[in-house]
Amino acid sequence: MNKIKIYDGQISLNDSLIKKNTLKIDDINLLAEDFFIVNDLFEVDLKDFSLKSDDFGNLTSLKTKITLDPCEIGVESFQAKLEESILNGSFKLEKQNPELGFLNNHSLVNLTINKSSISGQLIKNFISVPENFQPLNISFNANGLLSDLKLNELTIKNEHLDFTANLNIENDLSSSFFKLSTNINNLIFTPSNLPSLLTKSLIEKIPKKLLAYEEVKVFGDVLYEDKSLASNLNISFDKSNVIQKGVIAFKDNKPNQFNGSFDINNLSLKPLDNRLDRFDAKLYMSVNNILKEAIDINYNLSVSKVFFNHYRA
Repeated sequence: MNKIKIYDGQISLNDSLIKKNTLKIDDINLLAEDFFIVNDLFEVDLKDFSLKSDDFGNLTSLKTKITLDPCEIGVESFQAKLEESILNGSFKLEKQNPELGFLNNHSLVNLTINKSSISGQLIKNFISVPENFQPLNISFNANGLLSDLKLNELTIKNEHLDFTANLNIENDLSSSFFKLSTNINNLIFTPSNLPSLLTKSLIEKIPKKLLAYEEVKVFGDVLYEDKSLASNLNISFDKSNVIQKGVIAFKDNKPNQFNGSFDINNLSLKPLDNRLDRFDAKLYMSVNNILKEAIDINYNLSVSKVFFNHYRA
């Protein structure tokens, strides 16, 4: 066998208990050539593959070479087009125990994504973004055990955002344990561009005067574990510096409560009031019902220095 061609195929899986389609994939097109089979080794050159699915979106094109053997799955130099998104990279999954399947805590994975672009349309399948969201250029290498995966040199950029970080994902496939450690090397954005990154409902919760600040640069650490997100961040903008430490608690997989502190140094107050210049302070804040219209905010602000028109008060 040297070639397989499928045109306009369809897959439909039914659940007899609820008497409805649980999975439907339409317009399946496939062209596979150069089959190579020796004992337990299988190789195939996937010239093109496409499909349409309401559950997974539309795969416009996938081209790659696939290698399978009892202990390894390899996908070489793939190029996938998902509507307006393009993913380029390679993937290898290797099991260390022949008696176990590929999806277990001890399997090794190596995934490289480079020169790729993720559209707002694809991101909407996972989170809400504004209509004018610009595509994100993305690259990274993920390697390690499925239970302890490291994402190195993660880079995400568009004209409004510049983000680089290293991540460590600890995950037990046999339980609900999940831990995400993030070291942010660089996060740069301009507040006036946030409406192009965040939904209208989130932007409306930000005081408009805060959007007048100049370019913001952030670095630091973020840890997610046990339904809470802890952050220790260094934030600088307009010759100001803020050290932020806090914890966000999640409820029903959504942020619900925040408790934290802000060590503020030389913060410019001009966007808030032209009569003010800069000030130093410590802010302690507690916020409940973060995503609801009626936000409950409690805070304690201790000001050590304030400058009014170059005079200290």
